Amino acid sequence: ICEERRRGVWQQAERVVFGGYIFLEADGITPADWHRIAACSGFLRLLSRCPLSPTEDEYIRLLCSQGRIGVSRGYVRDGVLHITEGFAKKLEHKIVRYNRRGRRATAEVAIYGEKCRIIFSVIFDAPPASGDTLPESEKI
Repeated sequence: ICEERRRGVWQQAERVVFGGYIFLEADGITPADWHRIAACSGFLRLLSRCPLSPTEDEYIRLLCSQGRIGVSRGYVRDGVLHITEGFAKKLEHKIVRYNRRGRRATAEVAIYGEKCRIIFSVIFDAPPASGDTLPESEKI
């Protein structure tokens, strides 16, 4: 789910994160399975028959865990976006760009060595006072 501005009003809309990709978790692919997969409309090729690395697996499971990616919250300090709430908190170190006006951020992750960009919605809050290093929700 992402936020989009239409006719001056912010609305929530669903967007595909990994367009054109199907992630299949299986112990093995039989010839019959292969033929069923290859018969899918738009199928081009398998990226790999090898399992994902633990890091790649973590990213995919994070993104697919709830079936939908919600809107995250964060603030910008010294040109760096800090995520305070939402799924993107675990991807904060992978953020390569952000757009305050468009309420978007982009993280870059590798899947089988290929760079994939994930675009997600962020509500930008004012940064905490310079003496505070953590938002109230994260203080003990």
